[in-house]
Amino acid sequence: MYPSKTITFDYAPEEQDFIYLDEAATSWPKPPEVLETVLHSMMRAGTPSRSSHKKALEASRALSSSRRIVAEALGVSEIENLTFQPGCTQALNMLIKGIVKPGTRVLLSPFEHNSVTRPLYRMAREQGVELIKIPINAEGVVKLSALMDLLKEHPGASVVCQHASNVSGAIQPVGDLADLVHKYGARVIVDGAQSAGHIPFDFDMMQVDGWACPGHKGLRGPTGVGIAIMDDSVEVEPLLEGGTGSGSEEATEPLYARPEAYEVGTQNLPAIEGLAKAVSLIAPHIHERRKVEDEYCRLMMSGLQEIDGIHILGPQLGSPRVPVVSFVVEDVSSEYIASILDRNYHVAVRSGLHCAPSAHEVYGSLFTGTVRASFSADTPREWIEDFPGMVKEIVSQKSII
Repeated sequence: MYPSKTITFDYAPEEQDFIYLDEAATSWPKPPEVLETVLHSMMRAGTPSRSSHKKALEASRALSSSRRIVAEALGVSEIENLTFQPGCTQALNMLIKGIVKPGTRVLLSPFEHNSVTRPLYRMAREQGVELIKIPINAEGVVKLSALMDLLKEHPGASVVCQHASNVSGAIQPVGDLADLVHKYGARVIVDGAQSAGHIPFDFDMMQVDGWACPGHKGLRGPTGVGIAIMDDSVEVEPLLEGGTGSGSEEATEPLYARPEAYEVGTQNLPAIEGLAKAVSLIAPHIHERRKVEDEYCRLMMSGLQEIDGIHILGPQLGSPRVPVVSFVVEDVSSEYIASILDRNYHVAVRSGLHCAPSAHEVYGSLFTGTVRASFSADTPREWIEDFPGMVKEIVSQKSII
């Protein structure tokens, strides 16, 4: 037996020797309650839906409770339509490959992440799916009038669109977009990777057909779990087949029961329970958190705009965005800026293309990439205030690069 001991989590960010501004990649720090929940789940015997003994039933109840908590927070009234996936990438693959049919057309924004574009380009090569880009405005927001024209020209086309850009922070009008798409008999799949936990979201109210997000970013849960939500009206082919703990006698027949058919294999219950705990902490305060993040965006952008040679991508100061600020520095590579921030200032940011090369084609930063600073309401305010000054010091010495 393992010794019984009390475990404490002592990792307050102000006690660390670095500044973390890479929340769009993964959130940090995780709430202590989440870590404790994950640990407690890992110590439990049994796995959901696989046995009838007491411990297995406890695990099944924990899975059901977690699904209910997350579904309520995301406005999903039919909780069986919410499925837990190993991550957002698999969730998006499942929705895209399960909803988009061979030989059909897909309208997508030019800002999509590779988790969206790579499955679609493969379907274009192998299944004759035609991909058409939706025009955007100067701030990176889809032009609804242009989308309407495309829907008229290509009736029945599916639409795939992110809720918020991981490069520019631009927010798409998902509700209006879904209304327009359905008016023309089409389906819409939304990538919520950068919006979940930052923007209030209600699946039933938005009336999208499919929506996916990770658990480890804005929702502040563990890695290893994502969410895929499907509307009742959508028929989705399962991405994988395997054991579900139910219907085992139907080994030769496809299973379409929700959520079991879309959660084959042993579920990552510790991550799922950790996500549910994180969501229960975040969801009641999302509007207050949004106000803090808006203020942080204004602070950071105001400071960066005062630096000669810097160009910030996406919505301008005062326009809505998620807490992602990407910028390029004239005549200086994004990798250099990020490496100096890391080495000399102990600041963690991301540089490069951020798995979204088509967005950089739009902005003309395909060969330079960008420096991306991303944060949340949990980020200490002084980190936001101090960051522009650090960048200014680096840029002022670019003549010696």
